Amino acid sequence: MGEDFDLDFKSALYGSADKAKRDLSTDVAALANTAGGLIVLGMDEDEQARATGPTDMPVSDAEVNRMLQVVASGTAPLPARVVPRGSAHVIGQAQVT
Repeated sequence: MGEDFDLDFKSALYGSADKAKRDLSTDVAALANTAGGLIVLGMDEDEQARATGPTDMPVSDAEVNRMLQVVASGTAPLPARVVPRGSAHVIGQAQVT
């Protein structure tokens, strides 16, 4: 499976520097402003942006909360939710039911 307009793989977490925070907010907002989509954290990819397998990247609850705070402070309204999937975490557009 490869990346597409609604799917983005990240092998590493977004950092805590200002640029990394902007990147996280921009990536989430870009998906939310189109058809929605998913950012999959902890997924390696090849040169053609195809998933090759999960990375060994533990994500603490504190890190998940930090990323949600970054998105909340950088986008309005808050378009994201985080769903743990084994060793990967998925950040996606919230759906209203």
